[in-house]
Amino acid sequence: MPEIGSCPKCPKGSRTVLLIAGLCNAHFQDSKAVVIRNAAPSAIKALAEKKKTLTVWYNEQIKKIPERCENCNSKIIVPAVLPKRTPVAHILPKASFDSIKTNDDNVWYGCVECHTKYDRWPIEKVATMKIVRICKARYQKFKHLLSPIELRRVPIFLID
Repeated sequence: MPEIGSCPKCPKGSRTVLLIAGLCNAHFQDSKAVVIRNAAPSAIKALAEKKKTLTVWYNEQIKKIPERCENCNSKIIVPAVLPKRTPVAHILPKASFDSIKTNDDNVWYGCVECHTKYDRWPIEKVATMKIVRICKARYQKFKHLLSPIELRRVPIFLID
């Protein structure tokens, strides 16, 4: 379940919102910007290029979002406080699997609750989700693109 509460950086009495790492979306984005501003120019350029590619990919995926969650079959509704790309879930996380972060098969579409569970639950619990069957089939389509190091990090529930 997404975390809901008051952002500690917002003025007292501000409305309750969905929190990302304990912050409202605006303050969370600001905290990422501080890290980027302190990076080396070459790193900033590389990050901008990666972000552009990921942004293009997300925009393509947003057009493919179905009406219903692929895991629980509930209607996909994105609250206004969240980005439109929220239902787009990576099978293997983009941060750990750079080689396939923009691969069209490394995706499933879910409601906010199922996406959050998939990303945050322990692997043993994720392995019991209905979406795993679909994820396994899609994993078979891109596993040959993974580096040997990445292959060692693939969760067991996708392999067996």
